[in-house]
Amino acid sequence: MSLSDEERLSRARTVLERRGAAPEALLPDEISASWRRCLAAGLDPARPPPMRVLDPSSLREQREHHEFVARLALAEMRSLNHQIAGTNHLIAFAAPDGMLLETLADPTFLPTARSSGIRPGGLWDEGARGTNALGTVATIGKPLTVHGGEHFFRQFAGLTCTAAPVFGPDAALAGILDASSDCRSRQTHTQALVKMAVAHIENGLFREHHRASLVLAFHSRAEYLHTPSAGLIAVGPDGVLLGANAQARFLLQGLPALPRRRFEEVFQTRFETLVDRARSQERLLLRDAVGSAFVATMQNLRLLSPMVARSAPVRSSAPPPRPAALPPRFVAEDPAVAASVRELTAAAARGMPILLRGATGTGKEHLARHAHAAAGRTGAFVPVNCAALPRSLVESELFGYEHGAFTGARRQGARGLVAQADGGTLLLDEIGDMPLELQAVLLRLLDDWQVRPVGGERARRVDVLLVAATNADLEGRIAAGSFRADLFYRLNV
Repeated sequence: MSLSDEERLSRARTVLERRGAAPEALLPDEISASWRRCLAAGLDPARPPPMRVLDPSSLREQREHHEFVARLALAEMRSLNHQIAGTNHLIAFAAPDGMLLETLADPTFLPTARSSGIRPGGLWDEGARGTNALGTVATIGKPLTVHGGEHFFRQFAGLTCTAAPVFGPDAALAGILDASSDCRSRQTHTQALVKMAVAHIENGLFREHHRASLVLAFHSRAEYLHTPSAGLIAVGPDGVLLGANAQARFLLQGLPALPRRRFEEVFQTRFETLVDRARSQERLLLRDAVGSAFVATMQNLRLLSPMVARSAPVRSSAPPPRPAALPPRFVAEDPAVAASVRELTAAAARGMPILLRGATGTGKEHLARHAHAAAGRTGAFVPVNCAALPRSLVESELFGYEHGAFTGARRQGARGLVAQADGGTLLLDEIGDMPLELQAVLLRLLDDWQVRPVGGERARRVDVLLVAATNADLEGRIAAGSFRADLFYRLNV
């Protein structure tokens, strides 16, 4: 007669605590291997492990060192916290060495968290805390659930913990995301939710790393283009692939290793041809080298024109241009201000999003108008007060609407603010006060620069220089959950 999982685990713990051995036949491979490592390190499963917690100063230094990935993780932790609310849980994000950077807990789990030492600054590496999802994942580099008595130390037998590693674009471990709960409240779908959150974090790291490159998102099904299931590939101006996320490598498995390959070695379409199509098409069709079909969309489209221009051979015999001085319209005597204005001018010339931060009355709109002029924009300069946009009409205000789109709509429809700024500049003032639902709409616009009026069927591409301005503490609002971390990092180029 076969043993139940509970009986197998009970026997395994008896062997562990009485004989100091890890019975492979009674445990999952990852757990038995971890127990053996713990025994080799001299850990005693019956004795409570020492709680190691960083002092506030050291914790602050670690948070600063891992600031970017931690901010991305915190946004996903908030979403995950909402998805599993009411299940007596705690969500944690740790540095690669197992040191907790951030935690979010259900109130009912707080006493357990305190008694177990699960708090920011706590060190949960396997060598000190024994087999645990977070520390063991840091060791083995793949997702893992550790349930109840599978924890090496008896003290943690009341917990079920699920963790997954976060890898950066360079394939190095960037952190670990963990969801823990009372083992009696075990949720079978938690690992899938944690892995999905990790995919979001990794894609955020990928986009940030390649923010100055064209990014191609693709999948065999169009509905997955804006999900973690989409493959992401970064492409340089010469059509050379600069990087690929894990999903892209999965979708293109069997093909040559992606980085440093030419686009045409992986896909059956010339890179220049795809760029031309992207200028007029929202979604693109392409096949890889073995004939698999994909739907794709290009991101960072504002970089297309500069990229293509840089990739063309230079035929002019004129001498190279001198470094640009400040345009005569803007006077800045302070060296630091002058340097900032030069940065602003360069970003505007490349069509990159610009984020202006400063107290009220420091001239943010003047700088935005300077960027508009420095970029040679011939269209309108359209300032928008984000705090004043009506929540119920967010999309119609931004994208316009067709006749009959909603009750009270004008008979002839209306152009949206984005369309009014086509060929010019859109200033989103007080962006820190932008409603969360509008932030999602703005993210979509930053992805493809396609405008589809409410009630309309056709989308058209726009050419807009986007400038955002605020006097708010955006980092604080991200921590409070009122501003999206992914939007901040798309704007803060």
